Amino acid sequence: MNKAQIDNKANTPEMIRIQNGNISPTTKYSDILKTFKQKNLNQPSKVPNTNRPTKSQSIVVEFDQPKNRTSSQFKYPKEITPTKKQNQSNMTQSQRLTIKNQALITQQKVTQEKSKFNSKHLDVNKLDQRIKTQQNEKFKDEQKNIQKMPLKKANPKKDTNTKPQLEKHPQLMSTRQIPSRQSFSPSTQIAKTANTTRGHSPSSYQSDNQNGKLQAILTVIRPIFKEAKYYQTSVVHFLKEEFFPNTSPYQVQFKIEFQEQKDYFKTKFCDHFNLTFNSLKHCSQLSSQKPMTQKFLNPPKKPHFSSDTVKTLVFDLDETLIHCNDINNNPTDHKTIIHIPNEPETEIRFNIRPHCQQMLKALSQFYELILFTASYKEYADKILEYIDPKGNLFSYRFYRESCLELEEGLLVKDLRVIEGRKLENMAIIDNSAYCYIYQLENGIPIIPFEENKKDKELIFMADYFIKCEKQLNWLQHHKLHFQNQVYLQCSTIEECIQRLLQSQNY
Repeated sequence: MNKAQIDNKANTPEMIRIQNGNISPTTKYSDILKTFKQKNLNQPSKVPNTNRPTKSQSIVVEFDQPKNRTSSQFKYPKEITPTKKQNQSNMTQSQRLTIKNQALITQQKVTQEKSKFNSKHLDVNKLDQRIKTQQNEKFKDEQKNIQKMPLKKANPKKDTNTKPQLEKHPQLMSTRQIPSRQSFSPSTQIAKTANTTRGHSPSSYQSDNQNGKLQAILTVIRPIFKEAKYYQTSVVHFLKEEFFPNTSPYQVQFKIEFQEQKDYFKTKFCDHFNLTFNSLKHCSQLSSQKPMTQKFLNPPKKPHFSSDTVKTLVFDLDETLIHCNDINNNPTDHKTIIHIPNEPETEIRFNIRPHCQQMLKALSQFYELILFTASYKEYADKILEYIDPKGNLFSYRFYRESCLELEEGLLVKDLRVIEGRKLENMAIIDNSAYCYIYQLENGIPIIPFEENKKDKELIFMADYFIKCEKQLNWLQHHKLHFQNQVYLQCSTIEECIQRLLQSQNY
């Protein structure tokens, strides 16, 4: 081929298209669209014209334009929208940054406050040290000056026996030497100690006594419930449940308090009521037939209870504070060996009633406590080593020798044995009511204790005594509360039950 032919061929539209990189056929886009439209016109349209997208029109317009475009230019531009996870991650990152900034700010504030506080504290300590050092230096200087001062010579015209003024009170400090916070008035101190109660040591007895009473009140002392009266509410409730079921107004309160122990305490209170009625009837007949031989003991009073207004509580030991287990082999808390004269050594096993020591400590802040038991001295003292090891709860102890025997094996405790106390200021707590047959008004009943770890009668009893301690007519209060005379006034037990129900407004 010639050069001219090659140039003509290069100028042809096909070569120009190849040179420009367009390899597509030489057919026009308009011709392709015309043929495509004709085919679509011949065929029936499946989709209605209304639902067709408007974007197809723009595509047609773009294809009709003679511009040269690449394939990427004919694609629709997609809008980039962030996903939910990206939003959450961005949000969490921003939140984290804000939280970190807040934490850093708070840490800076705390460190600043600490530094300020430490600086203030250091300043205060430095001031205190300076004041102390200044006071010590002044004190030393004054002592040196006092030692250097010359003693005045005695005037020959006056009495030579007079001593210089400095020698009168060499140990007293001057007003400058005494710190400003100290109060030094010996005359007022002597006056205060002279006005204290008689029989007490001049120490802070009153403050200690008040603190002890507050501690006693803050212990577990409480009634069965708010409206309950010690012993009487329980015995009347269980008697009514026994003879008139489902008629007591306090069924809910007793279910809450005793729970699964309700049947146990029901039998205890009912049996104790029957035993009290029968034993008092029997002992009243014996005491009227047999003349009483009095035994008088006059133990000296402790200084702590030298006032006539102080009241005395007399406690029984067996079945009231402890239970000695000699019959069965049930487990016990304590074991010990006792030595009784003219008898072999014996081992005793016993349980202490729950809350015994707590309540005795609480009551000792308000009353004088005395132990009065029908047991032997060796037996009682051995058990009291576990209850009162320091010997500071019970002021005195009375044993079998101080009891009166109505008949063989029937020992009675007469409170008149304990002289030096008024009967109106004495009460005896015993599970056996016949023990206080001679002073029924002074008797305080309590159900017997027998190995029950959930027994709370000492708590309820202590609550009763602490609340009635400031009663003006203390003995009359006991008489109206327990009504022990009713047992002797009634001829039958049914009549006694009715009297008790009427008295308690059941």
